[in-house]
Amino acid sequence: MSNEELYKKFIKTQWLLKKCHYHNYSSLGPMSDTSRGQGRILETLKTNDNISTKDLACLLNISTSSLNELLIKLEKSEYITREISDLDKRVTIIKLTQKGREEKKPEKNVYDVLDCLCEDEKIELDEYLDRIIDNLQIKLSNLDTNDLNHTQLCDHKRHGHGHFHHNHHRKNKEHNNFKKHNNLDL
Repeated sequence: MSNEELYKKFIKTQWLLKKCHYHNYSSLGPMSDTSRGQGRILETLKTNDNISTKDLACLLNISTSSLNELLIKLEKSEYITREISDLDKRVTIIKLTQKGREEKKPEKNVYDVLDCLCEDEKIELDEYLDRIIDNLQIKLSNLDTNDLNHTQLCDHKRHGHGHFHHNHHRKNKEHNNFKKHNNLDL
């Protein structure tokens, strides 16, 4: 089997996993994935309710503007409310609603896609993925900052994977944050 064929299988697997993720989200709600997006915010608010937007963004390590996009959706779905602070009118406080407090992780195992593998196969897969990740990290660590263009960094940020600014003059900082967040500093 050629590298190209394997690569295409990785891409197809990624596409199917993403499709599965969106299906889980639409049928199970935002708590179907607490590692990203709205589920991550709700999970964080369960232990940090009544927090300012700025503090929540800092805690989640995302920009305030990215956080606000997600908060708008959570507010429309009545999981949270946003209120102006009594102490400082410039500060917005995020609070879970009753619906937000009651939202639980679904009982369905969203990771059951790997149930088709026995324990030994999972261990093997884990080792193979570690080798591939290590190889990619080495390749990416050797790239020039300009090799990761601004669009790629913004796409990465849009998916909730870090804190990046949209200013083009901060490209080096974005690249360094990208490398740090993804453990690319070897």
